[in-house]
Amino acid sequence: MLPPFRFAWECLKAAFARVRAAPGRSLFVGFAYFALALGFQWIASIRLWHNKLSVILAVLLCQGLLGILIIGLARFFLTLADGGSPRWLELLDGFRAPWKIMAGTLFGWLIGTFVLFLLVFLGRDPIAFLLVLGVLPLVLFWPFLVADGAASQAVDTFLVSFRFGISRYPQALAVAVVIVGLVEIGAVLVVGTLVSIPLCYTMAAVAYRSFATEWR
Repeated sequence: MLPPFRFAWECLKAAFARVRAAPGRSLFVGFAYFALALGFQWIASIRLWHNKLSVILAVLLCQGLLGILIIGLARFFLTLADGGSPRWLELLDGFRAPWKIMAGTLFGWLIGTFVLFLLVFLGRDPIAFLLVLGVLPLVLFWPFLVADGAASQAVDTFLVSFRFGISRYPQALAVAVVIVGLVEIGAVLVVGTLVSIPLCYTMAAVAYRSFATEWR
């Protein structure tokens, strides 16, 4: 096994090569996901909701849908990372089985709750950033495990993801650090987000495939 940041660097190079080989599809998917995420955020924040219950339901619906869509993104970029030509229908992989719908919904809710907790209680405190980095390796490969069929029950996916991340934590943490850095750079450049989304997903997919080969 390569040293953590050497491993992350190799994953990043492989991801860049895969995205460069299919730039049109990769960038389009990155744009579509970015637009959907902004759209869901707008829906959850508009003033059509007249009471707290309707606001909560709108947020839960949007977070759940994002969680399900993340599974499709994982399937799409996993195919790309494997050197294949991903099909558009793979983006709907999260809707193909009831347990995937449930798993994606729970994932969206958990991530949304975690982020809300950090914003409310810690804000921009450096501790919040460290918490995100510490937890990210444990959930980073969750959508790929679901998309790859490594688990077949909604609750089991989280347990498998935890064990998966722990088993290769130093390397997974290095990958997470690079991904967070790419996301931050993309956010600063705005347009760069459209590039960082496919690059980050493909990098995580490359790392997942490498881990999965040894883990199994």
